[in-house]
Amino acid sequence: MTEVSPQPQAGSGSQMIMIMLMFFTMFIMFQEDMRNAIGAIAGVVLYPVIGFGGHYPVLTVMIAGLVMVAFSTGIRHFFINWVDTAEKQYKMKDFNKKMKEVRLSGSKDEIERMTKKQMEMTRDTMSSTMDQMKPMMFTMIFVVATFAFIGNFIGSIPNSTLSVPWSDNIDMSGLVSTNACCMFQTWMLVYMLISISMAQVIQRVLKMYSFSKALREMEEEPEEQGEEE
Repeated sequence: MTEVSPQPQAGSGSQMIMIMLMFFTMFIMFQEDMRNAIGAIAGVVLYPVIGFGGHYPVLTVMIAGLVMVAFSTGIRHFFINWVDTAEKQYKMKDFNKKMKEVRLSGSKDEIERMTKKQMEMTRDTMSSTMDQMKPMMFTMIFVVATFAFIGNFIGSIPNSTLSVPWSDNIDMSGLVSTNACCMFQTWMLVYMLISISMAQVIQRVLKMYSFSKALREMEEEPEEQGEEE
């Protein structure tokens, strides 16, 4: 019977650090005292730029979300090779299809060979995933500071309201739900909706740019080789 060695762990130390960083970030975001302290520091820079004297709280939240997303997505794009990531995803998909066929064939030697290759590909995939998460270590401070600033900003405006299709007067400091496990304030929901949607748009545009650039480089290579000959 073929014995399969344990799957190697790639970057477990870095992965643990990033997980701890994410939990710490969530703690800061929902721990009011720490959030207020960080928000006060960030407000020294952000309030004069996007505060508008407290007259347009929704616009302030939108701009803060857009700036945060543009910054964090841009940094992430700088660290990640999207073409290489897409190539690895395609190879893994093709390999999984072949692995399924080999298992159905029942060939022990072939299964052993494919299993070893699967371990190598999995390790490579995990390494790529960790590379995609590394930018978070650079952007998390900026994200937390912006989030904290918005919390302080909305809290400092009396009777800040938001108009939506189903209501003309929603308190931005009010809770979305009275359930203890869902203590999101309205401004938090607005901020996250803007951030998530814009992040997807910006990331897709940057990906398209990366793929277009790679295709142009591939088309230029044969021309350069022909000129050299």
